[in-house]
Order: sequence, then structure tokens, then C-alpha cells
Amino acid sequence: MNRRGLTLVELLIALAIIGVVFTALLMNQLANLRSSTQARFLSDTKTVANQVLEERLSEVLRVSNDVPDNSDFDDDRQSGPGHVRSFWFIDYYYGCPTPVLPSTASGIRTYSLIKLRPVNCSGSTIAQSRVLPGTVRYNWQIAGESGPLGEGVLRVTVTAIHDQRLVVNLVSRVSCYDVYPSPTSDAPVPCANPGGGRP
Repeated sequence: MNRRGLTLVELLIALAIIGVVFTALLMNQLANLRSSTQARFLSDTKTVANQVLEERLSEVLRVSNDVPDNSDFDDDRQSGPGHVRSFWFIDYYYGCPTPVLPSTASGIRTYSLIKLRPVNCSGSTIAQSRVLPGTVRYNWQIAGESGPLGEGVLRVTVTAIHDQRLVVNLVSRVSCYDVYPSPTSDAPVPCANPGGGRP
């Protein structure tokens, strides 16, 4: 009976081949795990960045009904006494990133910085990452732009930066027409007259 087994060389070659295959599989799994972790981080970070963006947008679009008639902040005087509305969009538009005087062409709170409420044009929030170890800094900024006819557009930007230098940027633009309840009106109150926007 002739019994032949594996020689030591054949066994070492077989083990080397199996080792190469398992190493390739392991590297593939590690790459998948890394990309999955980054995708989860981006999703988690973008969710929180969206929350920060929504908070800023709600501030920009806020309408106050608690200002007295004929105050500097009564932006809806043509509706008559007792119908007072004050649009925070105006304060952010003329106040961010740096305050500028509303011109007489705007028809809104003209030529006085006193008629603008102080608003925060930028800020930051720090949160613990739920996916990767470390913290995430959310920087936000609000800036007025002239818009197509000078009527007013605000750019709200949120940038999320992780300790490991992963970055997510979100930008949203808000027009003065987004504030007014009826954009079909000829002269929406929070919108400057054409040519009366930021210089």
C-alpha cells in the first residue's frame, strides 16, 4: 500500500495561499467598515447640522406681534392700528454680517440703525459625535445679499467640523418673500422696494 501525504513544502504553500486570501478578505472588510463608519458619521453630522440650520431659519423668519403701534419695529403700518407685525428678516438682512443703514428707497425702517434690533450673525455649537470618538463643532453664519432686484436674500450657512477633520457644509437662502404670508401682494412688507436692498 502506497500512502502519500502532503510534504512540508506543499503544506506551507497551501497555508500561504489561504493566508493571502484571508488577508485580502480582512482588508476588504476593514475598508467596508471604515466607509460605513464615515457614512454614518456624515449622516449623523448632517442631521444635527440640519437641526442647527432649521433653528437659524426659524429665527430669520420669525414674525413678532407684540410690538406697540407706531414703534420703530412696526413693519406693517398700512394694515392699520392694532394690526402690528414686526419682521425679524429685516433685522437680519440689514444687520448681518455688518449693520448697514436701510435707505429711503427701501421703504423700511429708513436711515436709522436704532430701528434695527441687535441680532447674532454668527455663532457655534459643540456636540459630542454619536458615531466617531471626538466632538463636532457646528459654525453658523447669516449674511444679507442684495438679491436679483435688491429686494433681499439672506444666506444661512452651517459648517460642521469633526476633530478628525471631516467637514459638512449646508447652505440655505431665504428670500424676503418667504416671510410674507401672501407673496402675491404688490409690495410685501419685509421686502425692500427694488433697489433698496443692501449696498
